Amino acid sequence: MSMLRSSLRGALFSVACVAYAASARAQCEPTGPTLICPDSSITLCAPNAAGYRWTDTNGAQFSTSQCVTITAPGTYRIYTYDPGIDMWWACSHTVSLAPPESCLPPPPPPPRIDPTPDTLSCPRPASWWTKQCLRQGNRSQLLDAEELEVVGNFVDERSELFSWEQSRAGFCQTLRHSDLTDLRTRTHRQFAAVLANLCASGSSMTRRDGRLFGLGEGAAFRTFFGTTTVGAWVDAADQELMQLRGARLKDKAVSAAYRRLFGEAWAIGHGVGLDTECPMAPSDMESEDSSVMAALGSDADTDSEMRIAAVAMPNPFHGSTRFAFTVPDASGAEVEMSVFDVAGRRMASLARGRFPVGSHVVQWDGRGLDGSRARAGMYFLRGRIGQVDVTTSVMKVE
Repeated sequence: MSMLRSSLRGALFSVACVAYAASARAQCEPTGPTLICPDSSITLCAPNAAGYRWTDTNGAQFSTSQCVTITAPGTYRIYTYDPGIDMWWACSHTVSLAPPESCLPPPPPPPRIDPTPDTLSCPRPASWWTKQCLRQGNRSQLLDAEELEVVGNFVDERSELFSWEQSRAGFCQTLRHSDLTDLRTRTHRQFAAVLANLCASGSSMTRRDGRLFGLGEGAAFRTFFGTTTVGAWVDAADQELMQLRGARLKDKAVSAAYRRLFGEAWAIGHGVGLDTECPMAPSDMESEDSSVMAALGSDADTDSEMRIAAVAMPNPFHGSTRFAFTVPDASGAEVEMSVFDVAGRRMASLARGRFPVGSHVVQWDGRGLDGSRARAGMYFLRGRIGQVDVTTSVMKVE
């Protein structure tokens, strides 16, 4: 009888061990390849859990993420935390070196085909076009006087807004940048740069310094209001700028319209909202940021509340965006600014401390406090500049 009880206990213990092992595998068994080729990597992922600890072949912890990238063979161990029973489950995953015959080199990439002039999305910002005008006779200049004449003629003929007696001179005069120019002039400058990019895509100047540049009429452009084409945006913007030409800048509706047009033109010139893989030409960020701040809230034509307000540029944005703001007090002010999502969760802290008088720019990289990319949607910048509360919204797009 005692032997029967002993056998029964042994059987139950074996069943319990098998059940426990199965439960452990379900809680922590990682998924991923078991073979790896030399000079390559694979990804291993643990099941969903409250916590993770990965250790390598030597038992050293190297990650607390759900998924890890492995670059060498070995036995890797994953511990997952179960808060319901306050317990860590443990599983192992062995990765072996794949046989040489299964590690063939990847096929070569297909030959690169340049986009057609109608869909080209390789713009240059207004600052780049300005430098072409200023570098006449300079070896670093990419466009000569004749090509600038072609650009000026195109911009003049493509738009009802501009009417110049001498096309190249009128074009270059429009592109001149100064902190003293008003919002209307700054918007015209950005608009002229967009038109210049349209000209480049349909002419012999499409490739310079080994790189494509220019914008096609049919290039897709995503705005907060939906997707359009650069050509359609130019037509609509041209008509709106014609209607605004004689309006008073102190009218808030007029200044708001100019800010929107400025922001959209600036975004196009910097490749924001465009489907482009072209490397963007470096711009004079100091002057560009100064232009943005003046156009979007810090010029003398607006009231004190607008001058101090933080303004997002570009908005909407894809990768990162900058917030321009002004400290009006000669002695400076304490500034605190953070980004929040629609649920009120803090995504990033952008500024905390004392800032001197003048214009400033802070940047949000579109990531949360944990370093992960924020989802597409609406976000809010909130904070204080001295005793003034500031808030603004920004839209992140995919």
